[in-house]
Amino acid sequence: MHRRTLALFAASGLMFGLCSPMTAQETAAQIRAMKSNEERSSNIRSSSRTPAHSTWRDYAGASDASQYSSLAQINRSNVGKLQVAWSYPTGDGNKYSFNPVVVDKTMYVLAHNNAIVALDAATGEEI
Repeated sequence: MHRRTLALFAASGLMFGLCSPMTAQETAAQIRAMKSNEERSSNIRSSSRTPAHSTWRDYAGASDASQYSSLAQINRSNVGKLQVAWSYPTGDGNKYSFNPVVVDKTMYVLAHNNAIVALDAATGEEI
């Protein structure tokens, strides 16, 4: 067992010894390539048909879990006028606190016995 461990350490040390450190130019080139990839990814995301944070397709709103929506229908002047449009009885009397996931017009929620239920987001009717 010790021989294997020593052989592994020796091989890894040899490998590190054979690898030459990157030059400043190589490091700068690698950083430029990473930035270019990030910009390309950002451009792809921003050029998609739906603007960022305008849907609720991921848990907590978006892949960054920001719990933010860029939609403007609800704002400081009308938030106090909001009313409950519908509710969904889970059948167990528990109060659930979580972020539902909404895809198109379907809302996925947690219900009795940790079941996931698909609801019509406009009416609350089970699908």
